[in-house]
Amino acid sequence: MKVGILGGTFDPIHEGHLTLARSAMGQYGLDKVIFIPACIPPNKTDRKNMTPASERLRMVEMALQHEPSFELSEMELERSGISYTVDTLVQIKERFPDDELFLILGFDTLSEIPSWRDCDQIAGLARFLVARRGPLTGKIPFRENVQWIDMDNCPLSSSIIREKIQLGLLAQGDLPPGVESYIRKQRLYGGNPTCS
Repeated sequence: MKVGILGGTFDPIHEGHLTLARSAMGQYGLDKVIFIPACIPPNKTDRKNMTPASERLRMVEMALQHEPSFELSEMELERSGISYTVDTLVQIKERFPDDELFLILGFDTLSEIPSWRDCDQIAGLARFLVARRGPLTGKIPFRENVQWIDMDNCPLSSSIIREKIQLGLLAQGDLPPGVESYIRKQRLYGGNPTCS
């Protein structure tokens, strides 16, 4: 099988994540995409106000409930501690040795991979399906391992969503409906997520 892997903090998950996964699946014939919420991302160890893992997990569950080809994995939350991509890929490959793995990324994340733990091993375990965010500039790491996802530029990020919620500026279609309702009910992110 061809398996896509989309990891992240998902604080919160938003429509940009789902669009990215759908685009990767459609263009590269993936059989499924596994969403893997991070316990503690290595680049966010100093972030004090991260939403608890149980809340982030619940939002991902809600976002995927009508997406039969998308799966949720709790493997990084079960491992606890800092979530290293190499450990996750090794764990998936051990469970599914015959599957072809594809790591789904934005270009901004691709540029960070050379600084990740065991980056060469990561490149050996999975191909990179990468969405451009604006024009390509600078050196492209692991170019021979990269395939591009053709999709419209998505201006959303979780930090932008949190800010929009705090300012009461959330737009229709920014969040999956179930996620929006959950944020409102749990009073997450210190604002009102009701769409304008």
